[in-house]
Amino acid sequence: MKTIERKLLVVFGGFIIAIILVEFITNNFLLEKYYINENKEDFVRIGNELSDYYDENLQDFEEYIISVDKEEGISVFVIDYAGNIQYTSRTRRSYEEISKRMREIALQNKDMQGYTFGIFEDTSSYKSNYKITLTKRLEDGNYLILRKSIKGVQDSVDIANQFYIMVGIFIALIGGGIAIYLSKRITKPIIEMSNVAESIAKLDFSKQVYYHAPDEIGQLATSINTMSSRLSQNINQLRDDIEHRKQLFRNITHDLKTPITVIKGYAEGLQHSVVNNIEDIQDYCNVIVDECNQMNALVHEILSYSELEWSKTNVDKTSFSLVTLVNGLVERYENIMETKGIDFVARIDVSGSIYTDYQLLERLLNNYIMNAMNHVNDCKKVVLTVKEEKEFVAIEVFNTGNPISEDEESKIWKVFYKGIDSGSSESHGLGLSIVKTISDILQLTVGLRNEGDGVSFYVLLPKN
Repeated sequence: MKTIERKLLVVFGGFIIAIILVEFITNNFLLEKYYINENKEDFVRIGNELSDYYDENLQDFEEYIISVDKEEGISVFVIDYAGNIQYTSRTRRSYEEISKRMREIALQNKDMQGYTFGIFEDTSSYKSNYKITLTKRLEDGNYLILRKSIKGVQDSVDIANQFYIMVGIFIALIGGGIAIYLSKRITKPIIEMSNVAESIAKLDFSKQVYYHAPDEIGQLATSINTMSSRLSQNINQLRDDIEHRKQLFRNITHDLKTPITVIKGYAEGLQHSVVNNIEDIQDYCNVIVDECNQMNALVHEILSYSELEWSKTNVDKTSFSLVTLVNGLVERYENIMETKGIDFVARIDVSGSIYTDYQLLERLLNNYIMNAMNHVNDCKKVVLTVKEEKEFVAIEVFNTGNPISEDEESKIWKVFYKGIDSGSSESHGLGLSIVKTISDILQLTVGLRNEGDGVSFYVLLPKN
């Protein structure tokens, strides 16, 4: 497979060679034609001037054509029909060959009207020479012939070709070096980006593209680095989620295994008639029912957590009275708290409405209250406080108990974490993780604070 560097070298090299070839071809095939075409107008103009001068000042005509020859470099001849030279800007001697050629031109143009223009080969010397020739018939029947050699142009072409060859070699060497430098400079960041992209494909995000420039390649390098960073974060998060799922599965298995073992033991006891009287059988059945209720509660919490975590719960934000919600919770838990011997106090100091999801907020506060019930100590006191701050409404649930250490504060919101001193068989370690998930969905602030004789869990609701 051809590399980009090799392709760029071929392009640069081909471009340089093409320029040299175009100059060479232009010099060889077009320069002479261009030179002849540029001289045609001058020949016609000078021919007309000489024709007029011939008719008006014949006695001074030869001196005049000599001056034209010196100034314009154009040889001037006037010949008769027989080809004999009548006037010339050159010396009259040694013109036998010239006279012969002039006669041929005159014969070719005996019926000419106006002028003829073309290129004729001059063989008067040992080496042939092509000349631009204009022939014009004069009023007295003689012929005016203007001639100019293009040998100088031909020599210039040959010299130019040699010069172009030498310059071409020099340009090719210099251009080749520049092409190699530029190709390496251009391809280096591209090769670097290719290597980084290959590493990304192998899930190795440790490499970065170290190219910073205000151009498209620099933007591409920045995009690749950003993509690598985000992919690394997302994949790490995915790995954490996978590990989290594994841990969740292990915890679920463990929490289900205990009641299943208890149910199996008591059911086998009934199956093998370990107990015979009605009271013992009733006790066995009550244990089985209690364990089934715990399993049902666990499954319900797991499903609830799963729905929240995977955003399957539709958020329906409305404006409602927070007092109504809190009073409903107080009524719900008063009897339960009294049955457990817990002193339940509600302090509500708020008015007006808030805007959020009613059911999700109710579920969050339910879990706070249940957590307080499950972890209250022998002092058995739970306090529900609702107070209005400057920018938000704070809801706190306090329970007497041991303080939570800093190490536990970071773990307490995780799934199935029950705390070091948790002795409640009713807690499955899902309550606070559901609270954290709901707070993320509703974009609320939750946290905890150690008090003198217990712990307060709080949630902050924005007023607006």
